[in-house]
Amino acid sequence: MFSSSAFFLPNYKHPPGRKGPQHRSLNFLEMDASRMIASLKEDIEIIETGLSRLNAQREEQELAPTPLRQPNPQSRQ
Repeated sequence: MFSSSAFFLPNYKHPPGRKGPQHRSLNFLEMDASRMIASLKEDIEIIETGLSRLNAQREEQELAPTPLRQPNPQSRQ
């Protein structure tokens, strides 16, 4: 686990006396973070599409005429 989110900031300057990650490590972390962000954006699009479809189905059901309820012959007895 990282002690600071500064490792993910490309222009972050570490305070004097504190060593940051090696340049190669930072590039790897940035690349890994950008892949994760791209994947999350794709997931968000999929979720939004699904929610839109569900909302459209719900609206269709709300607007659809409800069938008349047939009386149950056993309930009259």
